[in-house]
Amino acid sequence: MKLGCQLETWLPVTLDAAQPIRPITHRFDFANGQTVIAQPLKANALPALPNRQRYAIVLDRSRSMQPHAKAVNDALAQFKTIAQQGNAVDVYLTASPYHGDK
Repeated sequence: MKLGCQLETWLPVTLDAAQPIRPITHRFDFANGQTVIAQPLKANALPALPNRQRYAIVLDRSRSMQPHAKAVNDALAQFKTIAQQGNAVDVYLTASPYHGDK
């Protein structure tokens, strides 16, 4: 059975916004009474990360990540800096028999 869809007619990779996006505050109230408020901040207003924290990084090594190699390297460099500030950073690599992993 052949589908009547051409690759060119599939959804585009990205869509432009119909109008400029204005960051707004979001609030979510849980049934147990807890509330989460997500408030946008400017990049220069971001709080510093606390020290003596533990971070677990899971790195997807699948082929689909190849286009993101630069972003991954940049993120790992940031975590190296975070580790040098007294934090524990553990990096876990995904495994696959297709990579020759056992």
